[in-house]
Amino acid sequence: MNVKKCVVVIVLFIFAITNSFVAFGSSKNDTHIEMKTGFEVEGYDNPDLEAFSSRIKLKLLSSDCNGRIDNYDVNENGEIVVAFNTISTEKKVCVYNSLGQFQYGYSLMDFGTIGVEWDGDNIIVYSVRSDYLILLDRKANVLDKKKVLNTPANNTYSHKILWETQREAGSHTYQLKTSKIIKNDTDGNESIIVDKSGAYYFHLVIIVLFVAFSVIEFTIVMIKMLKKRSICK
Repeated sequence: MNVKKCVVVIVLFIFAITNSFVAFGSSKNDTHIEMKTGFEVEGYDNPDLEAFSSRIKLKLLSSDCNGRIDNYDVNENGEIVVAFNTISTEKKVCVYNSLGQFQYGYSLMDFGTIGVEWDGDNIIVYSVRSDYLILLDRKANVLDKKKVLNTPANNTYSHKILWETQREAGSHTYQLKTSKIIKNDTDGNESIIVDKSGAYYFHLVIIVLFVAFSVIEFTIVMIKMLKKRSICK
């Protein structure tokens, strides 16, 4: 009888230990959270979020981003997420508090433009070229991934994310002007929250110099061609 009791106790003990390990493994790996977005989307079949994170070289940033502001979004707490325009394939996203102080950011590889929007405390990054959305938490974990469908409604929503410069959150209105995010209160007072205008004007100077150099080079080539023609005559 004592032997039977010992066997039963041992079996129950092993069963309890096994279940606890399974539960621990499930809670550790089950980080999927369904995103809420204005896009019309469809899911991927069994997406490997960790592998995708590695493929796009997703990293958490601990220092502020520099560059021209492409687009942004503001949540109800006045926190601002900003997507920066970069020439390289390394795209950067930075988050600021209501006072414009850097909090955290991400870098990821993408061959086109990216857009950003808030989803609760998490951030949705929109890849325009690849037509996907990823949901990121504050530690740069990928919580969800969705495919953006090719619909007229999505074209309209994409324009809102990428090109509209005004946002409203709480009782404040925000405006993007020359890489500065400006907050307006109900009394009409303005305050600059995020200022990256230096990068904006530097980018503008580079474009002007490139255009000027191209025009000069084209003019020189045309003059040489005209001289050759006149010599041949």
